[in-house]
Amino acid sequence: MEELALQEIDELEANVAQFRSGELSLEEFRPRRTLYGVYGQRQRERYMVRVRVPQGRLTPEQLLTLADIAESFSRGFAHVTTRQDIEYHFVLLEHMPALLRQLAAVDLTTREAGGNIVRNVTCDPLSGVCGDAVFDVTPHADALAGHFLRNPVSQELPRKIKIALSGCPCDHALTWVHDIGAQAAVSGDRRGFRLLVGGGLGALPRGADVLEEFVPEEELVPLCEAIVRAFQRTGDRKRRQRARLKFVLARLGLETFRKLVHEERRQVPAAPDLLDTRAELEEPAPLRTGEPAPAERTPEYHRWRQVCVLPQKQAGFAVAAVALPAGKITAGQLRALADIAREFALRPRTTIYQNIVLRWAREEHLPALHAALARHNLAQPTAETLLDPVACPGAETCASAITNGKALARALISQLEESEYLEDEAARRIQVKISACPNACGQHPVADIGLYGGALHADGRLLPMYHLLVNSNGFGQLLARLPARRAPQAVRALVEDYRSRRLPEERFRPFARRVGLGELRAVIAPLLPPPAFVEDPEAYLDWEATKLFSLEERGEGECAV
Repeated sequence: MEELALQEIDELEANVAQFRSGELSLEEFRPRRTLYGVYGQRQRERYMVRVRVPQGRLTPEQLLTLADIAESFSRGFAHVTTRQDIEYHFVLLEHMPALLRQLAAVDLTTREAGGNIVRNVTCDPLSGVCGDAVFDVTPHADALAGHFLRNPVSQELPRKIKIALSGCPCDHALTWVHDIGAQAAVSGDRRGFRLLVGGGLGALPRGADVLEEFVPEEELVPLCEAIVRAFQRTGDRKRRQRARLKFVLARLGLETFRKLVHEERRQVPAAPDLLDTRAELEEPAPLRTGEPAPAERTPEYHRWRQVCVLPQKQAGFAVAAVALPAGKITAGQLRALADIAREFALRPRTTIYQNIVLRWAREEHLPALHAALARHNLAQPTAETLLDPVACPGAETCASAITNGKALARALISQLEESEYLEDEAARRIQVKISACPNACGQHPVADIGLYGGALHADGRLLPMYHLLVNSNGFGQLLARLPARRAPQAVRALVEDYRSRRLPEERFRPFARRVGLGELRAVIAPLLPPPAFVEDPEAYLDWEATKLFSLEERGEGECAV
């Protein structure tokens, strides 16, 4: 496979030369590079590169290579995405072949990280170790990823397909908003999956339908191929905005689509069995460098352990979550994680919440692990909390974006960094997700509090704004539109209202359902009217911007063409 990957990189390198010489037009070249996860930015001659990380699993050697790439070809850091991938920005086109060869040397690729194909198969990062785990679905996710990578059946789909697998009822992988979602299940003494189809986010989010209540594990790969084949036949190739699988389900209905899938299943040819059902792929690794030096159990350690550490179902082990602000991790931090993973015999995985979890931490090593992480600013006690918002790249790089989502995330973290939120277990578990446009790359529809970017005309000018959504059950509902600069205040006001009026043991979503949108809107009403320019000129700048807001640099992002 490595030889094939290197041949593909040689072909891409030749394509780059042909594009530079004019032999290939932009229209001809674009699909060839997007297939390799190389997307144009709003900045001319700068590109985003997306690295596939199957199931989010990374080795120390891969972490070191990712660090080298961040320093050599990007800006000294990378971002973890909501699909467990790694992204770099501001990469030069001429650097792509060397970058891809470095990845290939550690068994990583960007192949099919973009384009109308089956994207990276995501996996519950706690699969097999969560206390409620049914079984470890990592081998099944790995089998699906291996089956569809370079598979002719999925190379020219009407639109992309996203697949997610979850190993416990908590659904850490959000399978219900994927084109194909598989939830671990057991029937008698047989392992298998509850199979979902037709979920998705975007401007028109849709919850998935249950295609099959139980699919034996050996049927998962062929049945998923049958779904892809049915989508190949029925997807809308004329209207790109209506081309995803969720629109096929809405148009045909579940029963008709199920019949098509069963027809296609009979046509699926026999394929090599990529699923190792004899054993789980992961188990604790032996310590190779001796026992870590003991460390003090400080107040900071206790707070970190309370928020970021989860006991595994395997006695004596735990999962430690590393919070990455808006998914950002520096080259130095990547190297530090590689060293820490080796020293403590850990198995890192990226998550769809743009963080990294460290599996198989020995409980007696947790104080030393905290100290090691803290030395590199990787021990913030905020993972998957109110102070850990998810955010898409936004207008800093994305041509489709309206606002700078990651800048808002940083502003939100800065304004909410107060100890009482971390001490209040229910309040800190409120999840905030930010998208810079309606496309929902930041997964805002499924957040407790979601925000997506827009623009307002006010006082004869354009003003950056956000649509603020509150989720009481399933997908968020629009609460209000407000200036971007006031979004952190609005989030704070909603959290404070929740803390002051909630019932005992009441979480945020039941609270929002009980009090209703009208009362919540009244809480933030003073923040909604846009100010006059002379009163507050900063309101007409996006977060971290130095010039007045406009849409002049916005275009059609390559994910939409």
